[in-house]
Amino acid sequence: MPSRPPAARDRTPRPGKAAAPTPRASTPAYGPSTPGPDGRARASAAGRTRILRFLTVGVANTLLDYVLFIGLTKLFSIDLDRVWLAKVASGGAAITISFWLNRGWAFGVRHRLTRQAPAFLTVTVIGVYVVQTPLIFVFTAIVDAPGDVLYDLLRAFGLVDIAPSVLTRDLAVKTTAFALATIASMTWNFTGYRLWVFRQAPERS
Repeated sequence: MPSRPPAARDRTPRPGKAAAPTPRASTPAYGPSTPGPDGRARASAAGRTRILRFLTVGVANTLLDYVLFIGLTKLFSIDLDRVWLAKVASGGAAITISFWLNRGWAFGVRHRLTRQAPAFLTVTVIGVYVVQTPLIFVFTAIVDAPGDVLYDLLRAFGLVDIAPSVLTRDLAVKTTAFALATIASMTWNFTGYRLWVFRQAPERS
């Protein structure tokens, strides 16, 4: 006797029994630790703005520091092996201005002054007096070859002949030493400011 085919299963929900919910595609949940695409875009834009502002402050502050540094060496006729003393003085003025510009504009932080001031002072003092000043001493009193390269370039372009009393070898050596030391100290400063001094809590998207 032939067997009957199995009856199709009745999927109609019975009275009093709720139908099984249709599974939905899961959506990622974003939180403070896993920001969404919009949050990441905002963070990326804010990071670029912060870097540009930091560089702007750094350039302005470096120009002031440089003018004071060179001015003091000229005013007091400081020899190359002692020009780091002028850097100590000019660096102090630069630290003060750098704090207020970086705090209020570059990093946009206007609170927690009592915590930020000591932290900023620690990072910046290390940048100026542990990183920058010793490098200036090295590139003026020990290894002055980079300054000679700059001076040779000035002579090759005929600039020394235009102002020989201004564009001297000593100026070239001091300028080169200042530039190299500033690159190192700015790298240190930005890292310290960003990760410690002006660190901000992550935004919720």
